[in-house]
Amino acid sequence: DVCSSDLEGVYKLVGTTLLQAQLGRQVYMEDDQTFDGVRESAQPLAGKLLEYVSATSGWIGIGPQYQSEEPEGASDRVEFFDDFLGAAVSANWTTADTSSAGAPTLAVLADSEDGAFQLLHANTDEAEYITLYWGDVTTVVPAKGPVMTCRLQFPSLAAGGAESLVFGLADARNDTLDSVASHAWFRVEAVLAVLLESDNGVADLDDQDPSLNVTAATYYEWKVDATDYTNVLFFYRANSDAAWIALTVTDVTFAIHATAMLQPIIELQKSGGTTTSSVLTDWVKLRWNRT
Repeated sequence: DVCSSDLEGVYKLVGTTLLQAQLGRQVYMEDDQTFDGVRESAQPLAGKLLEYVSATSGWIGIGPQYQSEEPEGASDRVEFFDDFLGAAVSANWTTADTSSAGAPTLAVLADSEDGAFQLLHANTDEAEYITLYWGDVTTVVPAKGPVMTCRLQFPSLAAGGAESLVFGLADARNDTLDSVASHAWFRVEAVLAVLLESDNGVADLDDQDPSLNVTAATYYEWKVDATDYTNVLFFYRANSDAAWIALTVTDVTFAIHATAMLQPIIELQKSGGTTTSSVLTDWVKLRWNRT
């Protein structure tokens, strides 16, 4: 229990999402032995990063003298967070809806606990691509170490590949998911099988299977870590008290384009049928180093 708030001193510990640029900044407890360079949901303050060793290791100071909080949105980094509270989404977001006959739902879920945004297909037999994104206003800089975390509850997707869900980082949206030029995202297909995908304009990696199936109607937290845009990492966990679990595929390295600007995107598609699948997004967080 090294990361205890009442144990003062300087310790070399395992860390996650660490950057050289975080030297001298506050870091946060991920679990009793691990600290995080980026605060996730309700993580307590651990102390200050005194020496950067690697992206997964560093020396931190623990104790009152190391625990002066930084102001949110420090001048050398960009941070974004949305908890989907209130009656409508913030001005950062927009939606896309390709339906012609049906009326799918793309809205903040009324009276939901803690706030959530819902994408819900209509029970109309037609192709429906419904999306929450920044309207192709791409301001996330891929070479500045972007990290996106979010908490989503998945639908039960129709069998046979008629429906799919993607969420993560992408440049300009396209109805054909595999035609999005640069992206790193999770893809969820039938039987809630989670796949990993990326495209950097050279290597288009589709449907990479890390052997993970999740439970319907259950929230999970997800992380796309592009601290190194040539080696994008994917993680998930059941809740904010759990350790992040890395999702990997043997002999596969995911990457995004070095200069194609990005945005967060959550898109639920069906090619037809009357199934009314949905996805709930509890919150979305992004951060990257300021240019």
